[in-house]
Amino acid sequence: MLKAGGAYLPLDPTYPSDRLAVMLKDSRAEIVISLAQHFDFLRSKHDATLLDAAAFAAADGIRDAPACPAGPSNLAYIIYTSGSTGTPKGVMLPHSAVTNFFCWVTRTYDIGPGDRCLHFVSPSFDISVWEIFSALCSDPR
Repeated sequence: MLKAGGAYLPLDPTYPSDRLAVMLKDSRAEIVISLAQHFDFLRSKHDATLLDAAAFAAADGIRDAPACPAGPSNLAYIIYTSGSTGTPKGVMLPHSAVTNFFCWVTRTYDIGPGDRCLHFVSPSFDISVWEIFSALCSDPR
C-alpha cells in the first residue's frame, strides 16, 4: 500500500460508528482494505472502493516489485487524535518523516530480521505505527 502511493489509515472496528464515519469522511479515503464482514457498515458510512483483505492474504502475491510512485512528500499515514475536543483530527505524516524515524529506530534498537517485536496497542493508536513498521522496515543485513 505505501509503496503503491497509498496512505495507511487504521480503522478500529470496535470504535463507535460515528467516529469511524468522521474519520472516513475527513480522510477522503478512496479505497478501503478491510474484512468483508465490515463491508456493509463501511458502505453505509462512506462511498469508497472496498477491497477484501482476506482475498489479498490468500492471493499468490506479486513476484516482481512494482514501480514505486511514492516520494518523500507523499502521505504515508494518518492517525486520528482521541477527539477529546469533540471531533477527532487527522495527523498526517509524509514518507520523509516516517523514513527518517524508522531509520533511527532500527539503528538505535538494532532491529534486524531475526528479532521479534511485541505489539501491544490498538492499531489505531499512534504508537502502533512504531511497533508495526519498525519491524517491517528493519535492515535485512
